[in-house]
Amino acid sequence: MNPSGSELSRVILIGQSFGRGHAATSDLFTELAESLAKHSYQVAVLTSSPAGQPSSTSLEHGVVVHRVGMQLPERFQNLGLTLPFLWFQLMRWCLHAPHHFDQAILLDTPYFLTLGGLILRWRHGTRLIAWIMDRPLLQISRLNPPRSVKTQLAIRLNWIQSLLYRQCQRVVALGVCMKRGLIADGIPAERIRIIRTWAESSLLDVSISPTEARESCRLPQAFTVMYSGYAGAWHNFQPILEAVQALAFRPDLQFLFCGEGPGIETVRRWTDLHPQCHVIFRPLVPASQRLESLCCGDLHLVALKASMEGTCCPSKLNPLLGLARPVIVVAPRSTQTAEDVIHSGAGLCAETGLELIEAIERMITTPSYPSPFAELARQAFQHAHCETAAIAEWLALLKEAETSHQLLAKTRISPLKNRDEMR
Repeated sequence: MNPSGSELSRVILIGQSFGRGHAATSDLFTELAESLAKHSYQVAVLTSSPAGQPSSTSLEHGVVVHRVGMQLPERFQNLGLTLPFLWFQLMRWCLHAPHHFDQAILLDTPYFLTLGGLILRWRHGTRLIAWIMDRPLLQISRLNPPRSVKTQLAIRLNWIQSLLYRQCQRVVALGVCMKRGLIADGIPAERIRIIRTWAESSLLDVSISPTEARESCRLPQAFTVMYSGYAGAWHNFQPILEAVQALAFRPDLQFLFCGEGPGIETVRRWTDLHPQCHVIFRPLVPASQRLESLCCGDLHLVALKASMEGTCCPSKLNPLLGLARPVIVVAPRSTQTAEDVIHSGAGLCAETGLELIEAIERMITTPSYPSPFAELARQAFQHAHCETAAIAEWLALLKEAETSHQLLAKTRISPLKNRDEMR
């Protein structure tokens, strides 16, 4: 029985991977499942087994985990059929699901896992919640030439995926920007709920000073502008390169890039030609060292291309706010990440290289830095970007279904009772 005392207590989460350390989406998927179990929901997960492992069922931290194996012959793997085969196996499991589920949360990655939820709804009347972490089909169509085969295929597949979302009772988006895009694709606005991604609430208590962190990581002591994570095709790195070129020779400032990707490699090629600049490169660090690494920065950069607006929200913003690190968002002001930072007062936004240079210099010369940015970052984290706040939103969403179910049950009148009242 769940906290409300209603009969709606059995929830299944469907996603490609489950467990910590795989990717940000997998971590959040796992944390949500375990949190719902702690709140007395009967929680199951349907996901894939590690490569080459058979199907299995296990109990992990109060969650029943059904893993579907991918025993695909090597000759078919070479044809790129691994993901279609996995999708087929997950759909088959839904068709023969051993239990009735009242609600299903569908993390639609890679594509079309929502169809598994539709199978469960067809069989048992399961209420469906599509959880949209990002919209890769839109990203593909925006990053490639309009008339290319990739773009045209992505547009058509996105139409199908949007059609599946329209069959769900609720759709969870990461922000207002993503909600606008979903409405444009035909999802009714009243079905969309905004729940952000999150970082551990404990971050509020583990932050250390940049000086202490740099000493521990054996880095030079100077005001440090830091970028951490992957720098791919959807990140706007040109303004960052321009800021490095303009500021990297200042004796009181250094840039720190902890990660990999084409954007960082562009900066690295420039620094190879300018060995006197103050730019440090480090590889991605293990998860156990990530927080200490993030603490090395006095100021952090988060980047997103304008074309990616409404398709994703960089998850790296959440731990930065939790560690009370001021942020400059290198993206249009209309993106969700920029709106979050500007409205909270946790940092600034810069769309061009010149704006980024001015923003960095403004922060360096602020006498009280990092105040008030740091305190406002903590407040924003507690309000919307920490695990406690996000899980409360998810519980409220599930409770919404239970309340609707109870109201529906109360309004039902059996034929026999109706005849009695008419007498």
